[in-house]
Amino acid sequence: MSVSPDPERRRFVRWLGLGSVLGLFGSALGGLVAGPARAQSAKPSAPPAAATPAAPTPPSEDAKALHSILIGRYGEHMDAEQKEALLGAVDGTVQSGKALRAKKLANAVEPAVIYRAQPPSRDQRAEAGR
Repeated sequence: MSVSPDPERRRFVRWLGLGSVLGLFGSALGGLVAGPARAQSAKPSAPPAAATPAAPTPPSEDAKALHSILIGRYGEHMDAEQKEALLGAVDGTVQSGKALRAKKLANAVEPAVIYRAQPPSRDQRAEAGR
């Protein structure tokens, strides 16, 4: 028993094909029109100014507070240089956390977790069998 194709379905597929062709044509035409405009606006600019090294920013209040907690707990085991390095590390962590919190993600974005199952080696299987 053969079923004849629905004429409405065929009409839909034709419209779908026509829409995709028109979309491709429109994007190609937009590229041709935008090309000369880009060429006119791309004038040679002055060379960039020499980058001056930025002065180090002082640590945030959050970093100072966390640093004081760490120094209170572990400070007797550190010298002055290590304490100063710890303050820089804590401030870097606080700034990284602020940058991560500022980044907005869509609801469907999931963390990139890569799991690779690897069978145990022969030595590990032999030890497990004992």
